[in-house]
Amino acid sequence: MSADRCESIALEETTAANNTQAVKKNENIILKITLTTAISFSWVGSSQFAKSSFDQEFKAPLLLLYASTVVNLLNFPILAIIALFYHPKRKQENTKSDSTYISRLYSIFKESHQVFGQSAGIVKVVLLAAVFTALYLLPNYAYMAALEYVNVGDVIAIFSTNIAFTYILSLVFLHQSFIILPIFAVIFSITGILMIANNNESNKNGLFGVTLVVSSSILAAIYKVAFCKVVGNKTNFTHVLYFLACIGVTCLISVWPLIIILKLNEIEAWQFTTIPYFSITCMSLLAFVFNCLLNIAIVVTEPVTVSIGIAFGIPLSYCMDIIFRGQPFSVIKVIGSGMLLVAFIIMILPDKIQTKTTKMFCKCFHKESSSSV
Repeated sequence: MSADRCESIALEETTAANNTQAVKKNENIILKITLTTAISFSWVGSSQFAKSSFDQEFKAPLLLLYASTVVNLLNFPILAIIALFYHPKRKQENTKSDSTYISRLYSIFKESHQVFGQSAGIVKVVLLAAVFTALYLLPNYAYMAALEYVNVGDVIAIFSTNIAFTYILSLVFLHQSFIILPIFAVIFSITGILMIANNNESNKNGLFGVTLVVSSSILAAIYKVAFCKVVGNKTNFTHVLYFLACIGVTCLISVWPLIIILKLNEIEAWQFTTIPYFSITCMSLLAFVFNCLLNIAIVVTEPVTVSIGIAFGIPLSYCMDIIFRGQPFSVIKVIGSGMLLVAFIIMILPDKIQTKTTKMFCKCFHKESSSSV
């Protein structure tokens, strides 16, 4: 074979490899865009349907929460099946224990159960499931209740500040290293909340709704920090889905008596004939899709895809409020929601950028201190 022929073959192989990489890169970009869009629309859609459920004859946020939480039962079985065929680690394994689908499913279940600990007994599992179900339900109940009084855009924008509150709690309880940028995010978050609250000040119910959302955001931060403290942050997506499924089971068993008690005491108003079944069904399905996409996106792409999807949900929710509900959008609300969006973007910046910014700030502060002395 001549040298020219060899060079031609090598050039063709290189071109084919480059084309393959380009195709994979384009497919990855399309996948990220698709997941980001789907995450945004499922989250906003779920909240919009929850908002639509409230009327004069139906005021039952706990019943809405019950429906959207129990559906978490489906998360682990479906995601376990996906992991059975598509999880990258499973593809690399070729052991005798994974020789059949049943044994592999059992391996996934056994591995996922380790989210409660290597040798967690029934008592520990039940106790942790009960505690984290309460920690899960409290912020979500406040979120659902707020939708009765405040438009969806404000609720989603304010709730996004939970990432800033999580950082503050992480400094105290998880001993996370101090970084300067999140402090600015906290300042932006508080300022944005105050501006939106001021916009709702003329409406007592609106101000009460803002208070509920802020409480929901803080309680959600407590749930996240507690999860990292007790369970740890070295969990894969099957761990998380198994954990959510356990919360769904606990909610299914334990919460329905509370729903009856609240109804009998007229704290929540609903009748079987007036329940908005369509809105609740759509809300629950979209909440289920949101949880699934959240974990799939982390596995097949990276966490920033989820963060961008959630950030995109803020302007999307306001657009839906304006188009479908005719909600007014004042200048104060634009500035406030914009500050909340900026705060969220700051919090999802890569660690390298945040670390470099902190070092630069420390150097500048050190120089100023030296010059003043």
